[in-house]
Amino acid sequence: MTDNSMQISSAKPGQAAAKPSAKTGDWLSQVFNHSPDMIVLLDRAGVIHQANQAFQTFCAPGAAVTGRKITEFIPRERQPQWTGNLDKLRSGEWTSVEDSLLNSQGRAIPFQIALIAHSIYQGTPVAIFHLRDVSVYQTVERALVASQGQWERSFDAIQDYMCLLDRSGRILRANQAMNRQFQPLYGDLVGRDYRTLFNSVPRAEESPRLPDAVQAAPFVVPVIELPRLKGCFSVSSFPLKDQDEALTGAVLIIRDITAEHAAQEALKKAEVVQHQTCKMEALGRLAGSVAHDFNNMLTSVLGYGALLLKSAKPDDPHRKEFEEIIQAAERAAMLTRQLLDFSRNQPVETTVVDLNAVIRKMENLLRHTLGEKIKLTTQLDPALRNTRADPARLEQVIINIIMNARDAMLNGGELVIETHRRNLDQFFCAAHAALTPGDYCLMEISDTGCGMTPEVRERLFEPFFTTKTKGKGTGLGLSTAYGIVKQFGGDIAVYSEVGRGTTFKLYFPESAEAAAERAQTKPEGILLRGHETILVVDDDANIVSIISRILTGLGYHVITATSPRQALALSDGYAQAIDLVLSDVIMPEFNGPELVRRLHQKRPTLKAMYMSGYASQAARQLEVLSADIVFLPKPFNPETLTKHIRKALDSPVK
Repeated sequence: MTDNSMQISSAKPGQAAAKPSAKTGDWLSQVFNHSPDMIVLLDRAGVIHQANQAFQTFCAPGAAVTGRKITEFIPRERQPQWTGNLDKLRSGEWTSVEDSLLNSQGRAIPFQIALIAHSIYQGTPVAIFHLRDVSVYQTVERALVASQGQWERSFDAIQDYMCLLDRSGRILRANQAMNRQFQPLYGDLVGRDYRTLFNSVPRAEESPRLPDAVQAAPFVVPVIELPRLKGCFSVSSFPLKDQDEALTGAVLIIRDITAEHAAQEALKKAEVVQHQTCKMEALGRLAGSVAHDFNNMLTSVLGYGALLLKSAKPDDPHRKEFEEIIQAAERAAMLTRQLLDFSRNQPVETTVVDLNAVIRKMENLLRHTLGEKIKLTTQLDPALRNTRADPARLEQVIINIIMNARDAMLNGGELVIETHRRNLDQFFCAAHAALTPGDYCLMEISDTGCGMTPEVRERLFEPFFTTKTKGKGTGLGLSTAYGIVKQFGGDIAVYSEVGRGTTFKLYFPESAEAAAERAQTKPEGILLRGHETILVVDDDANIVSIISRILTGLGYHVITATSPRQALALSDGYAQAIDLVLSDVIMPEFNGPELVRRLHQKRPTLKAMYMSGYASQAARQLEVLSADIVFLPKPFNPETLTKHIRKALDSPVK
């Protein structure tokens, strides 16, 4: 190029160009020949007057390009567009344009073309063009665009609420989930201080409620509530840094953990319920064991007391004392029945009852029990279904709860009894282990009394636990109610706060059967006499003794044994007929039903009757036998004993 003078000028076409110095010409020649980009001189017809080595190598290595038209190296479909592009570059309308150029293999490669200058080459006006291969740049750009698109799709696919923050804590970008949830509440999120989402923008005199999200170390807040969104959320932040480890911003992630939090709370409640249930079951077993032993002793007291009273003349000075003994034993028997109700060891016969009808029937009694200072209101659901229960025990449950409410409203108040139908799902039943999903009758008893502390509420159904002063209560009322409701296949829950009253919620399984008519209770009647032979078997010698005395005095012939093996031996050695065996159910050697089975091997017509002070275990032992087995729960008085004896003797042989 040094042997061909070329004047380079930035002047517009038609204007004179300044001549470069020789030194400048040498320098331009070096740039021209050694540039890695292509430089080509074109006249207005598109003829190549000069091209550097890069152009030669790219388009036609080993062949001359000078004098050839540039269109020879342009894809045919692009040639018309090329001519137009070059004209716009020559006129200065464009500074650069991207188009294609054919390489030596005929492949179209993208190039960026720019006008360097206008010049005169060997007396011909030419334009000097700079051509740069941009194929690599386009490939990188496409990769970057694809990467950016992939990042954006990934960012928006995340279901957690996520946003990018600058160093000041303002939101640069939020993903779709966050925009969908927060934009309706806060408007456009971009540019907003993230702390406004938490109502925690710090004032000068206070610190923020959250740790600063834009900090060098990440943080996690496990559980938080947001001011305008319902539910529970966790918040975490992770710092963003540049290549020099300088902090540039942060990623803030808000996760909706409402379902997980609810599940955790339900699990905690279930664990508490399970713990309480286990404790109540343990107390129930203890209470049942105590009641069993106590019933044996009370049977003796009631029996001997009745014999003493019967033998006393009307003017006997000790007659009143005998009556007091019997009354005290009957009160003690009532306590043991309450213990057995709590432990669910008391036998219970359920029938179909109308809960609304039971409450209506009791209204006058309840108003009298509550007194004039307490207003009673009933709100009974007319669509309520029936349930299965023992009406007498159901009334006892209501009375016990009402009396507890009365004592909590010493200065007066209001008590409301409501009934509702409820369908309980698996989530509710998970927190009430005694229930299974299904339809229930709900009875709510609410008072406006003093309420309870959590500590009292936790122990409320424990037997003998009471907050009343000494002599004001036994502590068995609510524990009895608890046991009875459980026996009916239901559950009882209590909600109370100090100063805000108490609500008892009683759940009873629905029954589609029609309610039965309430049978009238008949008096026990007189002692029933007889002449039959009865084998009495019990491991408690006092029980055997008092039964023998009562029955012998009424004309029966009694054989007594204090163990099953002794009973078998006495039966084998007794030649006459034995009409009835009266056996305890639970005994050390083997149980009552097994004793009767062995006796039947030699005395197939022998009738049997059972007694027990531990009704639930007795029921399990007797369930394999006939449903019309005569069973006598302890303690019992002589009237009850003789009534059951006659029922067993007068029944046909099975």
